[in-house]
Amino acid sequence: MSKKSTYWTIGIIAAIVIIAVIWLLPRNSNTSKDTKNNTAAQNQDSADPATVTPAENGQDSAENTDNTGSGNNSGNNHDSHSNTTDNSNSQSADDNLTAYMEDQDRMMNQMMIDMENIPKSDHAATDFLAGMVPHHEAAVAMAESYLKYGGENEQLTKLANSIIETQTKEIEDMNSLMQEYHAAQKEDPDTADAHMEKYKEMFASHHMGHSTSADSVDAAFAEGMIEHHRMAVEMAENILEYTDEEDVINLANNIIATQKEEIEEMQSVLDNL
Repeated sequence: MSKKSTYWTIGIIAAIVIIAVIWLLPRNSNTSKDTKNNTAAQNQDSADPATVTPAENGQDSAENTDNTGSGNNSGNNHDSHSNTTDNSNSQSADDNLTAYMEDQDRMMNQMMIDMENIPKSDHAATDFLAGMVPHHEAAVAMAESYLKYGGENEQLTKLANSIIETQTKEIEDMNSLMQEYHAAQKEDPDTADAHMEKYKEMFASHHMGHSTSADSVDAAFAEGMIEHHRMAVEMAENILEYTDEEDVINLANNIIATQKEEIEEMQSVLDNL
């Protein structure tokens, strides 16, 4: 090939390359421009208030948290805590009832032993007092146990405190009277024997066990104390037939009146429990 032909060939190739470059440049520019426009549009859509704003994103996130996280968990935790508290209270109440019933059974058993083994004095009034002292001591102990193990009824709480105060004072009075009668060496064997026979019959008709039907300390105390008071009333009514000791007569009458009234009050409370 001649030198002139070579130049023409190179020129033609260069021209073709230039034309190709010129033709391709607008397409690349348009493509780049379209890409930029699409990217801008996407960014605008992302930031468009008409769609979802950052604040709304935050709100939705918070709502989702409430619905799936702390909100429901808070409710569930509250229910769980409430159930746990209820179960704990129920268990505590059951434990208190069990402890109270065991306490009262022990007191009643000891009371019956003490009352059945009073020393023979050959004086009816002295025998009555010797039996009534442990009976009163058991009543005071029952009332104290009721307060100890969480009695909640206002009337029964007031009654328990009254029993503690009243019967503690009567125990002191009865011990003083027994000392006085012993010192005076008062005796009336026939009357004392007749009274003791009646006293033993009373034991056969009273069984001072604790009620198994009670479902609360309040009910257990009321049921047990009603039976306890009935025994005291019977003892007091019996001695009135066998003594002329004025102090014992007054004491017996006071026991009858007071404890019958308390029986009615406790029965009324028990009916409403």
